[in-house]
Amino acid sequence: RHVENISIPEYLSRFESGNAFLIRWNSNGILDDQSFVYLYKNCIHQDWASIMLSLLRKISPSEHGSAAILFNSDIIDEINPNQKPPLPVLAYTLPKTLKNNTDFILLPNPHDMHDGISRYQVNQAQSGKMPFKERNHQVIWRGGLHAHTEHDCEHQRRALIRLAKKNEKEEIRWLNASKAYSEIDKHGLNIQDQLDYRYQIDVGGLSGTTWSGLRWKLASGSLVFKVDSPNIDWWHDELVAGEHYIPIKSDLSDLKKQWSWAEENLEKAEKIARAGYKICLDSLDKKKMEMYGKQALKKMPALSSEQMHVVSTYIQKTLPKIKKERKIKNIPTNIEFLKRSYRLEEPVSIKSSSRCISEIINENVIDFEKREASCGQTKCYFPTKDPSIGWIISNHKEPINQHLRFSLKPHKLSTTQQAAWYLAKELEEKYGIRHFMLEPPELLNNGEPLSNRDKETLDWLTPKHHKYQSNLKTISSYHGPVIAQKVKPAPNPHILLRPVNENFDEHVKKSFSESDHELNNFLKDIPARQIKSFAQQFEKDINVTLSILKDNPFFAEDFHIVIDKTGKIYHTDLDGRFEYIEDGSSPTPQGDLWSFKMVEHVKTYLAHWLGQVKNKAAVH
Repeated sequence: RHVENISIPEYLSRFESGNAFLIRWNSNGILDDQSFVYLYKNCIHQDWASIMLSLLRKISPSEHGSAAILFNSDIIDEINPNQKPPLPVLAYTLPKTLKNNTDFILLPNPHDMHDGISRYQVNQAQSGKMPFKERNHQVIWRGGLHAHTEHDCEHQRRALIRLAKKNEKEEIRWLNASKAYSEIDKHGLNIQDQLDYRYQIDVGGLSGTTWSGLRWKLASGSLVFKVDSPNIDWWHDELVAGEHYIPIKSDLSDLKKQWSWAEENLEKAEKIARAGYKICLDSLDKKKMEMYGKQALKKMPALSSEQMHVVSTYIQKTLPKIKKERKIKNIPTNIEFLKRSYRLEEPVSIKSSSRCISEIINENVIDFEKREASCGQTKCYFPTKDPSIGWIISNHKEPINQHLRFSLKPHKLSTTQQAAWYLAKELEEKYGIRHFMLEPPELLNNGEPLSNRDKETLDWLTPKHHKYQSNLKTISSYHGPVIAQKVKPAPNPHILLRPVNENFDEHVKKSFSESDHELNNFLKDIPARQIKSFAQQFEKDINVTLSILKDNPFFAEDFHIVIDKTGKIYHTDLDGRFEYIEDGSSPTPQGDLWSFKMVEHVKTYLAHWLGQVKNKAAVH
């Protein structure tokens, strides 16, 4: 039964805060920035906001304007299909029964429009080169379980794990399924580990689908068993059972039977796997997605002047309260930095060369005997006999946000290292910052994996005593390409300072104590006659840093500074400002509230360090 007269407030109140919000367009089809502040009120991820803004900014003109409710999260099971919403609903996943209902518009999800999660995982999956017939004959699954939910797909995942445990007692092990990082899978199986398996199984998550999960499984070249789900994503209509994947009943009762068929018909199974691979890549075409989104938005029903009046009244009534909340949380309502953060230009390719690591080492006369490489958690630094030059070697990492967040210029970037180079040059141009990069990063060996010679070279240079010694092992065993960048060494002497990034309140006092000890020891070596000029220079550079944080809150993420003996600040590890995925999963779902909290955290540290320096200068 359709409920025709449900109000906008009543409808929105049925969803958890952060999952649905109201947006509005004027009669020319231009998105109203004032209504889009709801996006911030609901703490949607900044990158997703940017993407949706780019898609929704302009729609078809309408006499009285337009409005819609945008669903942000996996709340499709909360939709009552028998209830007519007060406004059109935009969603990333929908029940199949609502596919042709004009009150519900299915849009490409941000994982797909983003050049990060979906594309990164697909790229990882494509790196598997093992022939189909040589792969492990088992069906593989690793995934999460969500507590306190009665979602159908949750039951399917638990049933799959039970089926795998039952299979452990059988003579032929055909199913390998467990919760990720469980007792069975203590260290986790990443995407590249799963590429060794001939069969992948796709079981929906909270939304009833797996978003990027189905994509990388199809792109892996393995045959995908897709468990039936009541929900669909925007591109699922293109998938044909038996042609692109093997369908599995929702109760999994035919899973073993379908596996047996595939094992007995490897030629046909491989043909289906190849077709699934092709359609996955075709559906990732950005222009195709944008065209689909624009066509979908044209299907939104026209609203009457009375309906738009209700929308405007509701926004005018609630917007002051939202702005007040945001002021209390110290979060700007300015939408401009969202507008500039997502661009539709073609990506800027990273410089690629045929050089290998051994050539760079020989060319720059790195002393093999001293083995002076020093490693951080994600990259290694190699000094040369020229004291003004060094090299950073690191694995290729693709950022989730392949646009440059702080960009004065519109770039789409293929690696976090490349993003850091553009960021450094632009901040140098606008704010006069100092950094250590001398040249853009370079993709070695034309993007091919390391040769055995390069691996041996890296292994030899590894400082065996270093706590991050295993990082070079990671680089030498990595399946993908490696990046090198020419840099200048840090000044001597110097000190590296960084805030603690987690459990702010619990650790800040201890961290102050640790950094105070390090800073005081460093200041002891500064001559008394120079400490005043040191403090003046340090304060000047801190004020520059505060200006950057004010303009670009995300600069606070993974914040590091190096200070030399004159008080000058150098900004380092700039690639940490860009989110990236390790082993196919995001380290933290950092939204805009997290970043604004980090700004306040970094500012607290900067003020504390400046106070320590001024106190030292006052004594002298």
